[in-house]
Amino acid sequence: MESVKTGKTNKVGKNAETANTKANKETHFKQASTITNTIRSIGGFFTKIAKKVRELVKKHPKKSNAALVVLTHVACRKAKELDDKVQDKSKQAEKENQINWWKYSGLTIATSLLLAACSAGDTDKQIELEQEKQKTEQEQQKTEQERQKANKSGIELEQERQKTNKSGIELANSQIKAEQERQKTEQEKQKANKSEIELEQQKQKTINTQRDLIKEQKDFIKETEQNCQEKHGQL
Repeated sequence: MESVKTGKTNKVGKNAETANTKANKETHFKQASTITNTIRSIGGFFTKIAKKVRELVKKHPKKSNAALVVLTHVACRKAKELDDKVQDKSKQAEKENQINWWKYSGLTIATSLLLAACSAGDTDKQIELEQEKQKTEQEQQKTEQERQKANKSGIELEQERQKTNKSGIELANSQIKAEQERQKTEQEKQKANKSEIELEQQKQKTINTQRDLIKEQKDFIKETEQNCQEKHGQL
């Protein structure tokens, strides 16, 4: 009687254990399925990222790197959350001495690899961004140098223009000064001619005066001779 009872109890216990094991397996498989679907969604998300990046490269080549980093950060943040969840479930299963479906199914390795890929990709993108930043800075420096060179050329051109204007002004002043000297010389010449004319006139006047004086002397002598003759005749 007791043997039958004990056998029934053992059978019930085994059935319960089997049921529990089956339930645990179903639970773990459901969780594993959920994680697998999540991984697939992450993969799909990365696929969408790649598609968007290709579109950005075609439309905005310079903005594609920054956009890729932003989108990748979003996906990697989800991958980090997924990895944390998988690792926690795996540790919990080992702690409770349960079958670690998380580990055996390869999910822990998959999420770790996914996270590692994110880290590597993030590092690569940081390097690319830094290179892009340096390239942009170099282009800005080159542009600034070209601007300064253009300004310098403009300043030199303005200085040359001012120099040309100054030369033109100096030339004009020289021409004015030369004209003034010419006019002064002409005036001096005219003044000299006038003095010469006046001198000639004075000479002529002197000659005329001398002639008049000689004539007067002749007339005086003639008159004197006549007077003498008349007086001599009277005697």
